Amino acid sequence: GNLWIGTAKGLACLEKADLRSPALRIFPGHPLKSDLLEDGFIRGIYSLPGDERHLWIRTGSKALNRLDRETGTVQQFYFTTGDKEPIRIGKVFQDREGNLWVLTENSGLWYGHAARLKNWKGETRSYSGKQNRGAGPFVAYGHDPNDPHSLSDDAVTAVWEDRSGILWVGTRRGGLNKLNRRRNRFRHYAHTPEHAGSLSHNVVTAILEDDQGALWVGTAGGGLNRLFRDHNTGRVLRTRLFRHDPRNPGSLSHDYVTALYRDQSGNLWVGTLGGGLNRYDPESHSFVHYRHHPGIPNSLTGDEINTIFEDQYGQLWIGTNSGLTRFDRFTNTFTRYRHDPDDPHTLSDNEVWAIFEDHYSQGRTLWIGTRSGGLNRFDRSKEQFIRYTRRYDEPHSLSNQAICVIYQDEAGDLWFGTYSGGLNKFHRETEQFTFYTERDGLPNNMIFGILEDNHGMLWLSTNGGLSRFNPRTGVFKNYDIYDGLQANEFTRGAYYKCPHGEMFFGGIHGLTSFYPDSVVDNPHVPPVAITAFSIYGEPAPEKLGAALREGKPLELSYRQNFIAFEFAALDFTNPGKNRYAYKLEGFDADWIYCGTRRYVSYTNLPPGRYTFRVKGANNDGIWNTEGAALTLVVHPPFWRTWWFYLLTGALILGGGILGYRSSVQRKLRRALELERVRAEENERVRTKAAHDFHDELGHKLTRISLFTEILKRRLNDAPVEIQEYLSRIGETAKGLSGGMRDFIWALDPEKDSLYEVAIRLKDFGDELFDKTGIAFRVEGITGEMEHIRLSMDWRRHLTLIFKEAMNNALKHADCGNVTLTIALEQRRLRISLTDDGKGLPPELNRETPLDAENGRLPGNGLRNMQVRAETLRGKLRFHSHGAGGTTVEFSAEIPLLKADDPSL
Repeated sequence: GNLWIGTAKGLACLEKADLRSPALRIFPGHPLKSDLLEDGFIRGIYSLPGDERHLWIRTGSKALNRLDRETGTVQQFYFTTGDKEPIRIGKVFQDREGNLWVLTENSGLWYGHAARLKNWKGETRSYSGKQNRGAGPFVAYGHDPNDPHSLSDDAVTAVWEDRSGILWVGTRRGGLNKLNRRRNRFRHYAHTPEHAGSLSHNVVTAILEDDQGALWVGTAGGGLNRLFRDHNTGRVLRTRLFRHDPRNPGSLSHDYVTALYRDQSGNLWVGTLGGGLNRYDPESHSFVHYRHHPGIPNSLTGDEINTIFEDQYGQLWIGTNSGLTRFDRFTNTFTRYRHDPDDPHTLSDNEVWAIFEDHYSQGRTLWIGTRSGGLNRFDRSKEQFIRYTRRYDEPHSLSNQAICVIYQDEAGDLWFGTYSGGLNKFHRETEQFTFYTERDGLPNNMIFGILEDNHGMLWLSTNGGLSRFNPRTGVFKNYDIYDGLQANEFTRGAYYKCPHGEMFFGGIHGLTSFYPDSVVDNPHVPPVAITAFSIYGEPAPEKLGAALREGKPLELSYRQNFIAFEFAALDFTNPGKNRYAYKLEGFDADWIYCGTRRYVSYTNLPPGRYTFRVKGANNDGIWNTEGAALTLVVHPPFWRTWWFYLLTGALILGGGILGYRSSVQRKLRRALELERVRAEENERVRTKAAHDFHDELGHKLTRISLFTEILKRRLNDAPVEIQEYLSRIGETAKGLSGGMRDFIWALDPEKDSLYEVAIRLKDFGDELFDKTGIAFRVEGITGEMEHIRLSMDWRRHLTLIFKEAMNNALKHADCGNVTLTIALEQRRLRISLTDDGKGLPPELNRETPLDAENGRLPGNGLRNMQVRAETLRGKLRFHSHGAGGTTVEFSAEIPLLKADDPSL
């Protein structure tokens, strides 16, 4: 997994085994000094299969060097030759028997073992012609002046695959090329003045194969060539030349051929630049001319032919620099279509670049692309054009006026490639366009060719590389020269797809071929390394290395706040297209995507703790989301440290703390004194009120009860009704007396504790159940309850709730035992009254609190109990036991009270 790097000054190793963080540590491995290797300029590094210990190093000397990676020693393998010229080593191989084979550039093949190499005198065979300029599925065929079997010229103008699978490539300066795919070599057919049967001109403009298998090659100035070939071998047997001869009316009308087309009937049509249209007569080997005649309205619109197209009815459409012409082969008549600025239903521009028939229109619609007038849709039934042009106030108009290519995919969608406006898709329903430009991911806005693969993907040749476009998602995947293309710039019209799926695109530096299915994304997640760190532009490798090795933060002073990082994604498939994103946690809010840039700098970093994170993606956008990270700490100056702040604060606060403390103490003493006075006054008022109520109201109620009893005895013979009223008066007075005693008890400040409530309930129960045959007991009273203060409302409501509960048990429970249980947990109070009687009626046997407001409780007593419990913000539950008996349970949180609380 180590990466060995050869340089002009020696050898270095990126050693993966020394990783202590996500970053790789670079160190000098074996500098190729004179005492180690003879030459330090590294020209090749080889690791032979099966030999993990040794590394073979090619330098500029007469020896091949073998490095022992374990011991660090180097052994030279010298070439036994008397020639003084240094042997230039090409490639190194090792066979199954361990023999070393060395292919040289100037001394043949060498082999050997141990420490001696010998020249191989056996038979050799060379091959060439195919240059793969990238690691991937793209094959770039280009011109190599040292290789006679390479492409003859880099500028490709035309591509044609014949019926036998041979690819013919026309070039701008090198004539015609034939590629034999089995042997991966080109054969050239160029113009040779001394050879009469050679190609007539080296600028090839068009290629076409006829029914007899002959190849027609149009040139720019050399006329038309017909190549007769052997049907078995494909070898060119002879060439026949057709040129313009002013003395021969049946000759080619012009030597500059711009277009070749074979119609459904097998007729060959030749378009020229200045000579109009030609039809070849195979019987007489002559040409019929169709020219532009200004005085004849049904002649050709112009003599400069750009393109020829045949529709499904067999009619020819000829695009010229002067308009569009339709030729009816059956009536031998022309129909002209030209631009009329006063008629919006005419052609938008006379310079026609592209003609296409909509396959889904049943022959009714043709699309015409022009050089500067945009796009035209021709309605054959109305003989009218509908123009689509670039309108800057309409976002869904055509993006550009120059149409280079028209293409219809398998789904029937129409696509238009423009000269500088990107790719356009036409929507039939709305007659609007969606266009895709560089802002949407296209590498360049010039579209020269469009082809569709077997998966519905569109492949676009542009002025900035090749692009694969997914019409369903609108996503582009771009490829450039680093992926193996011939160049980033392609040529208009130079594209072709073979029946078996292979695609060809021609450009300024040759031809690119590939099978779309073999173009797959690089799946490898690249390791990411922080490779350099600098402070004020000065590299600081020691700081970075120590931080990475020891896993500790990188320590910086407050003066070292101008820093920079360099980083790398260690994927070498196409490193120029690796992309990065970084974030300095504590400073950057989000990730910053910086494209292919591999460095970042930060200025005026405030003191603090930061973590620098970087993540990277390979050439196909596969991200290492974990990436690499480095923590750094910028220490503040001493006047911004915590201890300085603490000391300063202590000094500032210390001066005033004594005065403030004495002031607070004075205020506290006054507040405590005021609270004590209020509490004493409160207790005095409550005590006086209790005594007054007892003396005044108690005395009067006692007299009422006494007078009522005397009256009852004296009126023994009175009617029963009067006796009943007297009894009610007595009972009411007795009840008022009991209620008054409860009120006076609640008012008494000496009874403010939970303990007093428990004792009062105990005394009431003892008195109530005395001589009734019901055993009454109280559980849970503790001395701790004396410290729990209760307000008057709390004491009054609690006593009244459980007095009512005891009365109910006496009157209705038919029980033999009653138990009052008081439990206190922190400030949580729970009081329950349990009997062993007959239990509650079904409508009252509930575990949840009952709703007194909605009238679900029968009787005023139970409703009053529930209302009192809710007043105390407590819960009151009634439930019966399975074996009989009833429990009334109250639970609530006791509020904390202050001495001056008004509820006291």
